[in-house]
Amino acid sequence: MCPLPALPEGLPKEGDIVAGKYRVEGMLGAGGMGFVVSAVHVALRQRVAVKFLSPTAEQVLPDAGARFLREARFAMAIQSEHVTRVLDVGTLDGGLLYIVMERLSGVDLSQLLRSRGEPIPAADAAGMILQACEAIAEAHSLGIVHRDLKLTNLFVTSYADGSPLVKVLDFGLSKLIAPDLGGALESSLTMTSVIVGSPHYMSPEQIRSLKHVDTRTDIWALGVILYQLVSGRRPFRGSSLPSICMSIAADAPRPIRSFRPEVPAELDQLILRCLEKDVNRRVQTIAELAEGLAPLAPQQAMVSLRRMLKLRPSYPALPAPSSSRPPPPPSAAPPSSSLPPPPSVVPEPPTVPSGIWASVLGGQEHGGFLPWLQSFDTFVRGAGAQLGLDEGHVATVSDARAGLESAALRVDDAEAIVGEAERAVARVDAEVVEAERGCARAQEALDAALAARARVLGDVLGVVESIAEHLRRHDRIPAAILRQMRLPPAGAPRSSEPSVAK
Repeated sequence: MCPLPALPEGLPKEGDIVAGKYRVEGMLGAGGMGFVVSAVHVALRQRVAVKFLSPTAEQVLPDAGARFLREARFAMAIQSEHVTRVLDVGTLDGGLLYIVMERLSGVDLSQLLRSRGEPIPAADAAGMILQACEAIAEAHSLGIVHRDLKLTNLFVTSYADGSPLVKVLDFGLSKLIAPDLGGALESSLTMTSVIVGSPHYMSPEQIRSLKHVDTRTDIWALGVILYQLVSGRRPFRGSSLPSICMSIAADAPRPIRSFRPEVPAELDQLILRCLEKDVNRRVQTIAELAEGLAPLAPQQAMVSLRRMLKLRPSYPALPAPSSSRPPPPPSAAPPSSSLPPPPSVVPEPPTVPSGIWASVLGGQEHGGFLPWLQSFDTFVRGAGAQLGLDEGHVATVSDARAGLESAALRVDDAEAIVGEAERAVARVDAEVVEAERGCARAQEALDAALAARARVLGDVLGVVESIAEHLRRHDRIPAAILRQMRLPPAGAPRSSEPSVAK
């Protein structure tokens, strides 16, 4: 363990027993609001990480204690293997809050990028972010927005077989937007006067107002992370907090391929879509981001996409805050074409492909149905309120789309398995035919060898009989010696096989 500063006053020291069962070994790290120590469960001898809320945290953030406990509650609610497991939570006698978590071995993405000294290959970056997407997709399905995704909060450890396993850390700044999963406490934990998040990863709407962020804020942060991984630099930079915020709000990110042409164009475009300042033009869901990453990621990463498609759709985005600016005068220039249409204009619905309903109702597969349903889902989510559709209608379309996409993936998987099985049968058939031919050739060789042996034995028997006849003519050789030599008697019939002495 690398030497780290000693634990501050008020926190357990090395060798202390926490909560009667965790022996402190030493400090692992420290942040603005807490400290993490390595410890061992005394009875189970299990190595764990224990996170303590800093004794002075509530002087900086009055609701720090509530945020700290909420981090544990949110992490435990998410079942994904890509979230650090919380094992215990409690309060020490002196009022010190703690969370016991699984101890991870590995590095965060910031350390990984720094140790390499060069950008991460596109396929590896896509695979790692796809794993993180699985955890964030489950969080979004529960109505949880992380709000603090960054390189240091994505940790790379490994599975038992050594393959990389990405874990999402630190739900301490998360926000709950699901009305049925929280209460007054959750809504009160977001204070508009406090900047929450890491400046380089904050979305434009997060800079403006904490209360009006939704799941698309996490998509922005993942776009920043992807940009850093494959380019080695941040998309928005500045020498101070105000200059960073100004760059995020006003500057367009430079396309990665303009200085790293080896990055796939599809990935570059996907990242730029994640970094759209207008949330309605941004990638809308984690599933949509995952679908864009999947073709670029290693094959084993597809399992994360399949799991995400089984989740129920994310909670709908919060309505955009009303602007406090007065409307422009009539003589003002018309709005830029990059802005979304005014609320009174309903977007055109997607065109229905010819013959689609006859095919579907007749039980036939129509190749254009899924793309049309995806477009229709986007149309309903974008124009549902203007058309008078409630959230139930929108959710029904989204559920249907997710179900059909999941079914299509299962069909593709099944077809791939059947194809591989057919190829295996063909290989076995070919091997059987070849084996039968080899067996026939071996049988022919055996028959020839047996015939050759019979001929040789016949010749040998003839020679033995000649010798025996010669010996019998010499009276000087005693009969007992002839019997001991077991020579065949005179006139004995010749056989192709010698008799076996008993």
